[in-house]
Amino acid sequence: LVQPEDADAYLRDVDGTRKHKLPGTRGAPGRWFLDHHGDLALHLGDHDATLWQLTTRTPHPLGVTSPSRRPAFSARGDRLALAVGHDIHIHDTRSAALVQRLVGHEDGPVQSLQFAADDRRLVSTGVDRTVRSWDLASGQSEVHAGLEGLPTEAELFADGRSILAVSSAGEVRLFDTRRAGKVLTDHAAPATGLALGADRRVASIDDHGRLRIHDLDGRSIAAHTVSPAPQIHLAAAPDARSFAGLA
Repeated sequence: LVQPEDADAYLRDVDGTRKHKLPGTRGAPGRWFLDHHGDLALHLGDHDATLWQLTTRTPHPLGVTSPSRRPAFSARGDRLALAVGHDIHIHDTRSAALVQRLVGHEDGPVQSLQFAADDRRLVSTGVDRTVRSWDLASGQSEVHAGLEGLPTEAELFADGRSILAVSSAGEVRLFDTRRAGKVLTDHAAPATGLALGADRRVASIDDHGRLRIHDLDGRSIAAHTVSPAPQIHLAAAPDARSFAGLA
């Protein structure tokens, strides 16, 4: 999915041979997010949020604005979660209807969201310096606190309960039943990227470009330095044995 500055956004096959324009998106300011299957996209503009069905190239305005640093599509692709102020809105992706509203974060907007692999739970981070794990059946949340800075990213383990989080203070913390808030490493600078790889290895990076890979006991595995950038995002490869970064 590509958004040119002076033309409609378009879909392009991986081999680059075909383009499919999304009508009415010429020079649209904002950010795009794709679901895992490539069937859906979310456009977060300055004054609106729009869910796109990419197979039919049909837009569905959601009637809200969202400051989400990272919204989330469910693994099945049937739900979309995005931050709307202090709250979390969950939409059915087929109809774009609002199906659930989660309330709990205080003193500032929600930052990032991620569904568990089984779609039963959702993890959120907020400007209130908490990380919350939501049971979507009941709408109740568990609160994880203790971060020194504002949480910038969080990753949910496959068990749906253990959580990794990084903050603007630079710490990488593990929240689980045995190690509540254990610091795995401390960048001592705003940390903006986090990814969970194979063998439960963790990659984190700060805005000075310092990348660290370590295990869940905090032991260092590797360290690298790349060009500094104000926001570097990390992602694990599908086989979870390598990491990629985007500044």
